[in-house]
Amino acid sequence: MPRSRAVSLCLLFGASLALLGCKPEELALARQLGADPQLVEQAQAAQLPGLHDAFTVHYPEPRATTTTTTTPPPPPPPPPPPPAPPPPAPEPVPSDAQLHALRQCESGGDYTVVSSGGWYRGAYQFAQSTWNGVAERNHPHLVGVDPAAASPAEQDAMARALYWEAGWGPWPHCAPTSESALRGALASPRWAPPGLPGAPG
Repeated sequence: MPRSRAVSLCLLFGASLALLGCKPEELALARQLGADPQLVEQAQAAQLPGLHDAFTVHYPEPRATTTTTTTPPPPPPPPPPPPAPPPPAPEPVPSDAQLHALRQCESGGDYTVVSSGGWYRGAYQFAQSTWNGVAERNHPHLVGVDPAAASPAEQDAMARALYWEAGWGPWPHCAPTSESALRGALASPRWAPPGLPGAPG
C-alpha cells in the first residue's frame, strides 16, 4: 500500500497493526507525526524478534512417501516324486528250476528213492550223516529223519540249506550251475532205475 496510507494506519491502530505488518520505519515516522507514544512503543514491541514466531502457525513438514515393494512369496516346491516300487523278491537260490533239474539228475525226481547200496536217500541223494549235520545247523527237527521218508518240502529245504553251506559241491555231477549244465544234467542223469545202465551203486 502507499507509504502515507500505511503510516496513517499505524497511527490509527498502533500496536494492533504492528502485528499486521507496520514496518519499524513506519512506526518511527508515526512517532514523529505525533502519534501516541504508548501506541508506538506497543507497536515497536510487537516487532521484537521472536514475537512473530509466537504467532506463526508451523505446519509439520510433509513426510516423504515411501513406496514399499512387496516381493511375492516364492512358489511352493514341487511335490516329491512317488516312491519307487519295491524290487521284486529275489528268486530263491537255488531256484525251483535248478532244484527240479537236480532232482531229475540225482533221483529221477523220486523223493522216496534209495540208492542200491542204501547209502544215498531221497530226491537229492543225501547220505544220512550229511543230512543230520545240515539238519542240526538249520532244521533241528529233522535230525535223525530218513531223508527218503521226509516230505518233499522238507527235502527241498534241506537241499537249499546244503547249497547255502557248500554250493553245488555236494552234487559234482549234477550241479545245475548254468542253463547248459541243466540241459546236460537232464540229458545224462546220475540216477537211473536199479538194474538199468547208469544206476548208482
